[in-house]
Formats: sequence, C-alpha cells, structure tokens
Amino acid sequence: MKWLQVLSLATTYISVVLSETIAQIQGNKFQSPLNGQSVTVTGVVTAKAPGRGFFLDDGSSSDPEISSGLHIYITANITVSVNQTVTLNGTVLEYRPSSKPNDLYATRITNPTIITAVNGTGKTPLVLAGARVPPLDNSLTWTLVPMDLWESLEGQLVTIPQPIAAGLNSLDSNNSNTGFWVYGQGWNVTSKNSRGGLTITIGPDGKPDANPQAILIRRPLDITTSGVGLPSVALGTTLNDITGIVYYSDGHFSVLPLTAPVVTSVASGFARPTNITSNSSSTMISFGNYNVNNLAPNESTRLSAIADHIVNYLKTPDIVFLQEIQDNSGPSDDGTVSGNITLANLVNAITRVGNVTYASIEIAPNNNQDGGLPGGNIRQAYLYHTGRLSLFRPAGTVSGTANDSVKLNTTGILNYNPGRIDPMNTDWSKSRKPLVAQWQTIPDNKTLFTINVHMANKGRSSTNWGEARPPINGNVAQRQAQIKLVATFVQSILKVDPNANILVGGDFNEYSQAREVFKSLVDAPLTEAVPLSEVEHYSHVFYQNCGALDHVFASKALVNCRTGVTFEHVHVNTWATNATTRELRISDHDPSVGLINLC
Repeated sequence: MKWLQVLSLATTYISVVLSETIAQIQGNKFQSPLNGQSVTVTGVVTAKAPGRGFFLDDGSSSDPEISSGLHIYITANITVSVNQTVTLNGTVLEYRPSSKPNDLYATRITNPTIITAVNGTGKTPLVLAGARVPPLDNSLTWTLVPMDLWESLEGQLVTIPQPIAAGLNSLDSNNSNTGFWVYGQGWNVTSKNSRGGLTITIGPDGKPDANPQAILIRRPLDITTSGVGLPSVALGTTLNDITGIVYYSDGHFSVLPLTAPVVTSVASGFARPTNITSNSSSTMISFGNYNVNNLAPNESTRLSAIADHIVNYLKTPDIVFLQEIQDNSGPSDDGTVSGNITLANLVNAITRVGNVTYASIEIAPNNNQDGGLPGGNIRQAYLYHTGRLSLFRPAGTVSGTANDSVKLNTTGILNYNPGRIDPMNTDWSKSRKPLVAQWQTIPDNKTLFTINVHMANKGRSSTNWGEARPPINGNVAQRQAQIKLVATFVQSILKVDPNANILVGGDFNEYSQAREVFKSLVDAPLTEAVPLSEVEHYSHVFYQNCGALDHVFASKALVNCRTGVTFEHVHVNTWATNATTRELRISDHDPSVGLINLC
C-alpha cells in the first residue's frame, strides 16, 4: 500500500510538471516561473497572427495580476482555427531580440506540437473598464505600476471601449501606417488638452507625468486576408471599440486588433491663428520660432505652406527664429554649406503670400559637422523686418564664421554679429551651435540680444516601456552641457549689463519637465515663456505624448517690462487632421509666437 501511495504521488507530480495552466505559465511576475521548461497546455484559440503563430486563452486566471492568455510562436502555416480548443506541447521561452537589450522579455511557447484541436466556442474579450484600466501612476521616476497592468494582460483578448487617439500615426520608411496611440473611454487620464491629446505635465507629486495610460494600436491581425490596414488618425480622433490581443514587441506594450479599427469622428476645427501681434511702437517686438524640418531650397510646396504659416498664423512676427534650414543643395552631400538660397526662397514665398519682405541672416556650418542628414548641413537662421530691427554693427563689427567664437566686450558690443557660442567646444560635436545676434529697435535704438538654439537630438533613447528604469533619455548629458554653455554666455551679457534684454529660443530637444537639464539656464537667471494653459504647452507629438521641445526663455528685464512676455504654440502641424503621410504635416514641430516689451 505504501508503494502504491508513492507511485500515486509521483504520477501526480509528473502531471503537474507536464500539464500546466496558462496562469501557471505566466505567473505574477514579468518573466515566467517555467521559463525553459517543456509543458503541455490547453486553451481556446483567440486569434491568429500569420508569421508569428496564434494566441490561446484557458480562462484559468481569477487573479487580476495574472494573464490567462499566451502567445504560441510558430512561423509555419497555422493549422488551427480561431475558437478551436487546442492542446499542445512546447517549450516556455522568455524572448527579446539580442539587438534590443532594453526591451522587456515576452512570454511565449516555442516549438509547439499540436496534440488535439477541437471546434468550440470563442472566448469573450475582457473589457478594459472599471477596475481594469491603466492606473494613475504617471511618474517619470518610472515605477512599474502602469506596466504591471499590461503585463498582467499579456497575450489576452481585450476590448478598449470607444478609444480616443492620443497621438498621430507612426509611419515606417515606406510611409506605411504601423500604429497609433489611444486611451479608452472612462480611463483615468490626466493632462488632457483641448484637442484630446495627452500633454506631458508635472504631476501632483512634483514629478513629470508621461501619460502611461495610453496604449499603442498596431496593424490588424487580419490585414493579409482583408487588405484593410489602420485608419489615419489625428489628435482627438474617436473610434469604435477595438478588440485585440495585448502584445509586447519593439519596446512597447500594444494591442493587435483582430480587424481594422473604424474611425467614428475626427476632431473638428483648424488651428487658430495667433492674436499676438506687435503695434507700431518700436519697444514692442513680436517674435516667432519654427523648426521647419530639413527645409531644402527646392521644396516649393513646403516653402509656400511655411510662408502661409508665418504670414497667416504667426501674423508676420518682427523676428523669426528658424531651425533646420538646409544648405543650397538640400540633402545632396556635395560640400555645399551656404543656405542663402534656401533662405531667399523662403523670404520670396513669404512675400508672395503676404506682401511682406524679410531679411535673413545665417552662419554656414562646416560641412557635415552640425548633425542632421548628411549633406543637408542644417543650421539656425533669423528672418527679421528691416523696418523694425537692425543688426547692431558698430564700425568694424562683422559676421562670424563657423569657427569664430562670439564674445561680448566690456562696452556691451558683440565681437561678431551674428556669431556662434564657443563652436569648437566638443560639447557641440555633431550638433548645431547657437546663433547669437545683437539688435537695435527702429527708431528707438533699444538693444535686444537673441540666441537661437537647436540642441543635440534624443537619439538612442529607450521607450517608456522597457527594461531600463528610468528610461534612457538619449544624449541628455550633451544637451545639459550645451544648455550650460548657453547659460554661461547669458551670464557674460548680464555681467556687463544686468538689465540686458535677452531672448533665448529654439528647439531644445528636451521637455521642460526635465528640470535638471534646464537648471543652469533658469539659474542664469532666465524665465521660460509658457502659454496660459499648461496642457496647451506642446509643439510636438511623440508616441502617446504631446510635449514641448521648442522653448523660449527671457531675461528678467523682459519679464518685468510692462506686460512681460506673452507666448503660445500655434498647432498648425500637431492638429493636422490627416497624418497618413509625412508630407501632409509641413513639419513635425508646431511654430510658436510671442511678444516682448523693451523698457
């Protein structure tokens, strides 16, 4: 009898090892407790993903922290059908590509062998509502709570009720639509802006809120049979309920919809032109800022559209800070560095649209030394009204060259006008050097210093949904060092004249919520000009976030003069109602406009 008891226990033990529920395979952590083990599992086929296998659900989890869905990975033809109950053998694998070390591991069954497949009834998707919605944990110190929800649903069939688009379509190199971000009706979202997007803000805990409640919608699983892909969306687009599989790949949790999502409405209304304009007083100066996204001299359609934005939406500011002006041969890598023709073509386009004539200034960079597309030689430049402003150039003052370092002498005059800040410093390696200019107003001869910046890009950043905690903010150390160089130059001006009028603007490639990055500039001291509403402080949409990469900082003299600094972003690009192709958005940045007074 004792021998029979031992045999019974051994048989039970073998059964547990070989036949597992999906909940036992998934476990309540990010990686399976059975990783590497051979298992037998039974479940209902909820979806098929040609080239990637299929998904099972056995309904085994009553714990909201554990998924009852599982990815069965197979590249061969899938012989099972949706709604069949399938029993199979396979090996549990936690997978991530070796080329993406910051990705999370995704749980799957590999090398599956189908034992039985029996027709049955389908699984009812879990509706993400009520208690099963992404939690309000938005901290950019990157606690794992928002990710925990999606991990607890990995491989499971879910429904997102009445989703709202929080971002634009993501496009691959062939301009194919690969995905967009949404949040569900009734989900706990914060920082919702007037267009329906989610703006990065500072949360109630004093930390940046990166809106982790939104989820990526990828291409529908039936695209190869239906031929219907993702619709074009814009901020605030609403859609019918989306049902699909929670999936992890390429640094993101996402939902793979069973069929193509259907748009129910598009946010109405166009971007509102600014009401911010200067008057005839020479002590009131309007300014604009625009990253024109690799503008080449032969892009007639984009030149006309940018001209329209400057004339009809920014109302022809007295001075415009421009970034990403390409040289006269555009992206051709032929050694050309001057961008005077590109600027002249833009000036002429503005004249055609608004009968307004600007002058322009630039400093041509050294060939292929300032980053951007090889051969494009992007640089900053200014457009300005010659009836409102003139470059302050006492006898002997000349424009600087790419390698000349601008300084302010003890009498308050730049040695080069325009000039570049410490251009040989290695902190500017493969990055744009700030363009400094000293101006006088007409006719009152008030002095204004401007610094036009385009800081190092965010290349090599990780996603918000990866293993790196906190996520990697690519090139942040270089941007912080660059901002410190600008702050040091600002302080050199204020040392000579504590009441100097200084305006620093451009593409900082950093969100203002990354306060430590901007600390040296704030300590200079300068004050950031912001819109009246915090949630409208965005000029760029990336993944699920609306955020401001484009900023303007002003010296105390400007902040304290009369009405101070007025500022807003004009959402001509982020509000584009059709973003299927990149060309329909003139730039990936919105322009900004503001007003200063010089006392």
